Amino acid sequence: MFELNGNPALINPMSFDNVPGTGGAFKVGVFYFNTTDVPVNSYNLVTNTGDIFGLGILSGSHTLGSSYAYFSEFNSFPFVEAGIDDTTCANIPLVLNGIVGGGSVTGTWSSTGFGTFQNGLTSLTNQYIPSPLDTIISPISIILSSTGPCPVKRDTIFIEVTPAPIVNASVDQIVCANNSVVQLNGNVFGGSTTGIWTTLGSGTFSPNNTTLNASYIPSAADLSSGSVKLVLASTNEGSCLTVTDTMMITITVAAVVDAGPTSVSVCSNNPHVNLTGTVTGSSSTGKWITTGNGVFSPNNLTLACVYQPSVTDIQNGSVKLYLESTANGTCIAVRDSITILFTAPPVVDAGEAIIACTNVPYINLAGLISGPTNTGIWSGGAGVYQSSNTQLNALYSPSPSEIANGNLFLTLTSTNNGTCNAVNDIVQVIFVAPPFANFNYNEVCLENTTVFTDFSLPGYGSISGWQWDFGNGTTSSNQNESFNYAIPGDYDVSLIVTTNVGCSDTTTQTVSVYPLPVANFDYSINCNTNQILVDFNDLSTVNGDVITSWFYDFGGQGAISAQNPTQLFVGSGNFVITQIVTTSNGCVDTTIQVMNITPRPDAGFFYNTSNGLNIGAIFNFVDTSYHANSYVWTFGDGNSSLNMNPTHTYFENGNYIVTLFITGDYGCVDSAQALISINTIVSEIVQLIPNAISPNGDGKNDQWELDFLNLLYPNARVEIYNRWGQQIFFSEGQYSPWDGTHHGESVPDGTYYYIITLNDAANTPPFKGALLVLRNRK
Repeated sequence: MFELNGNPALINPMSFDNVPGTGGAFKVGVFYFNTTDVPVNSYNLVTNTGDIFGLGILSGSHTLGSSYAYFSEFNSFPFVEAGIDDTTCANIPLVLNGIVGGGSVTGTWSSTGFGTFQNGLTSLTNQYIPSPLDTIISPISIILSSTGPCPVKRDTIFIEVTPAPIVNASVDQIVCANNSVVQLNGNVFGGSTTGIWTTLGSGTFSPNNTTLNASYIPSAADLSSGSVKLVLASTNEGSCLTVTDTMMITITVAAVVDAGPTSVSVCSNNPHVNLTGTVTGSSSTGKWITTGNGVFSPNNLTLACVYQPSVTDIQNGSVKLYLESTANGTCIAVRDSITILFTAPPVVDAGEAIIACTNVPYINLAGLISGPTNTGIWSGGAGVYQSSNTQLNALYSPSPSEIANGNLFLTLTSTNNGTCNAVNDIVQVIFVAPPFANFNYNEVCLENTTVFTDFSLPGYGSISGWQWDFGNGTTSSNQNESFNYAIPGDYDVSLIVTTNVGCSDTTTQTVSVYPLPVANFDYSINCNTNQILVDFNDLSTVNGDVITSWFYDFGGQGAISAQNPTQLFVGSGNFVITQIVTTSNGCVDTTIQVMNITPRPDAGFFYNTSNGLNIGAIFNFVDTSYHANSYVWTFGDGNSSLNMNPTHTYFENGNYIVTLFITGDYGCVDSAQALISINTIVSEIVQLIPNAISPNGDGKNDQWELDFLNLLYPNARVEIYNRWGQQIFFSEGQYSPWDGTHHGESVPDGTYYYIITLNDAANTPPFKGALLVLRNRK
């Protein structure tokens, strides 16, 4: 902790070494300073704020030139600081920061009080924990004494110890859940006389939580948990710590009273009520109370008793009874109620007298029961109740003797009456003759109208209703009906007739709707010896029947009754063909088709050819025929073609007959002929090579043409040279005429030389010769 002129950096504590034999109690260090740190003839101050030290000074260089040296010796005196006098609360530890120095660096604590030192007696940094007795002998002394080789030094501080608060929340309490307000009686004395209540539950304090004798009102959650803790904490305790005390509130359940169901219904003609109330929880006893003026038997203190209502109770329609708990202790009495509803006796209606038809195997009963029950049972009669005789709308099948007697009596009696007596009612059944259903109809082909005529007889009463079912999902309520079926077939048509007394009868007859045929045909047109014959093929169909007759009208070319006829047609154009077919049931259908017959073929052609000598003569033939579909050419030299407009090359002079055969739409044939004469064919190739051209653009002899090459020698090579041997034109394969140019520029007039190599199978020698290029000059 050294400083030189107030600078702690110039004497580094890490540069000190232990003095041997001192166990590190003494340190020694040598430091050198330049004249910047310690100027010449300056005053310098060396200080240590934590301990004593000795100092020697060497003036001059540390290696040589020392002018003088001296040694200073200082006497060491220990010092002790225990702190300053203070005041503390009995429940707050006092913080101690003692200092011992001047040769002694250790010390020990002591006191005149009854408290303790938290970190022992030798820790200079410590806490004194007061004892409650210290408040009686306050102030107390706390003494710090130095220890070690130096003489003992002591320092004393005086501490005033004030009392801590004493808090008493009072004894635990037990309250009832329905009378749960807790009267508190807290007490705070000593270091404070005020306090504040807090709850570990969720209730509230009244008038507030700082009133020591306040009331605590538990919350619903507190009541549900069955207990809650309250904490009283001191306030305004000055420097003292807050002191708390806790009390437990135990919440007992209130009486649980059950008077029975919310309401109960009893019959007004048997109105006594059996009560079975229960009381549990904080009590097991109770008493019955009525809002009417009936009586309890044997008394109103018996939980299981009978209540006998008065006439007034019954006339009012209801009465409310209460069961109230007794012997409740600290709890408030609890009530539960039950409402007694007085209902009328059952009302039974077996229905009005029933008129039953003798042809109906069962009778529809329609009983009605209302009031405290809606169930009942049928009885009486010698027949059978279908489903069950407990069904109010049961079906009753009478016996033959009951039908013969003409009438019957059945009884409906209420069941499940509760406390009411059973009630019954009687219905009479009267048997009458039913109607007789019948109708007439006509059978038709599809798309025609079927007429239905009613011929029913009424029996007892008169017929008031007709219900038709035409067998295809369509119905009608008219007496007579006309109907068109959409699909052919056999339909089970039923008619139900009903009289004004509810009797009915049903009849069913099978009505046939015959299918319509579908007329249809196709045909094929053929040419036979240049006559048009048409074969007709019947494609007519019918489902569920057979076609028995066919008739064709050929549109002015005749008519016939046959299924698949053949007919001769004269001329061409559109012919309207009509087919009529008839089934075995007389159903008819007609179809019409327009048949087009095209004209017969008419052959014709012309031809052209280029004049001039060549190794072959090329003829172009142009067809001029009418109504032709295919072509066959014969060229008179053994060759032929199927093309419409062929091109043919002749290689020998002579006369040739060219014939064209054409075929029309139906196989009819026509032909045309022409005679052609040829004398332009040469056999020497030399005769076909021109020896001069005049490429001046007048359209005459502008190109050197060798047409025979592409005709017979497609692989020929052609070369042209000028007088100096320079090649100015070359062609091999598919020859294009030379126009007298070289690289797009016209060559000068003069003589040029050609070489033509045919490259044929016979290895014909090349043809060589001169070619004159001469343009006209002005």
